[in-house]
Amino acid sequence: MIRAAYFAFALICFSSGYARADNFTFSLTDNVTGTVNVTGTVTGEIFGMFNDGAPHAATSIVIASYPAGLVPFDSNLTPTSWDTQFSNSFTESSGVITAVFFLASDGCGPPSTLCSEFGLDMIGSSGSGVLGVLNGEIWSRAVQGDVLTFKLVPAPPSAVPEPSAVYLLLTVLGVVAIVARRRHAQGLAVGPPPE
Repeated sequence: MIRAAYFAFALICFSSGYARADNFTFSLTDNVTGTVNVTGTVTGEIFGMFNDGAPHAATSIVIASYPAGLVPFDSNLTPTSWDTQFSNSFTESSGVITAVFFLASDGCGPPSTLCSEFGLDMIGSSGSGVLGVLNGEIWSRAVQGDVLTFKLVPAPPSAVPEPSAVYLLLTVLGVVAIVARRRHAQGLAVGPPPE
């Protein structure tokens, strides 16, 4: 009986997993020269990635910092939800982002108005991105470049086990209870021998 309980405990410990999504920080550094470009780095965090090698939409992207040269053109450069999202596709494999195509804007109106756009694009190891202000189809100010990096944010495991672990625990406890009842009914219970 005690051996069965130890076995059940070990089985639960080694088979239970925790469901969680991965988060990544990103950094985009300007490396394009030109009059419209703002020198500096854009940083932020991407939430809700899944490590299965398939493309998924991020649940949220937060832009944490950007160069001050972008501030005068639009005050909506750091929204957690963009008005217009053209594409949202991220692929994570073995804890590394391998493909990205994300493009969003703040929902600007006619081409003559200023609007903010944010985009990340990467296939394989090379990536590019842009955060800037468009005046129609012409960049007024932008951080744009090919120095785009991603870093996995280590997250503590969730305290909530997956349903499969709970079902396994209940099954093992049921089997242990059945074995104990049968041994007790057969007079094989642990204790002093009958006299």
